[in-house]
Amino acid sequence: MNVSQSSSSLSAPAASHTSHGATSGFSIATGILLGAFLLAAVYIYPGGSVRVNVATTVAFVALVGAAAAVFLKVRTAIPAGWGNRFAAGLGGTMAFYSSALVFALASGQTSSLVWVPVAIAVALPVAVLGSIPGKR
Repeated sequence: MNVSQSSSSLSAPAASHTSHGATSGFSIATGILLGAFLLAAVYIYPGGSVRVNVATTVAFVALVGAAAAVFLKVRTAIPAGWGNRFAAGLGGTMAFYSSALVFALASGQTSSLVWVPVAIAVALPVAVLGSIPGKR
């Protein structure tokens, strides 16, 4: 084995490890952001108009989706299968988020004993599935 072969074989795992850290961080940050936004919706939205609340939610969801699309386009070394796991986790997170938001607006419930655990549940699918290491 020559020198160029040995150096390229040594750098591949490091790149994979680095991209896993970046993808895990992005997944966890996305989950936290969506959980926090649910809490903002529960505690801030009741005082706002329906139009402003819906527009804010639609814009926020579009921005998260756009950020994910950009991240997937610019990353050069994404672990195998990560995009599918992230998409599945984001789908689960958005389903929980949407259901919780409808419940929040319909019920008027504002107890933190209810909403903090719900916000954590909202964050978990994307944070967990997006943090699973890829195949090497």
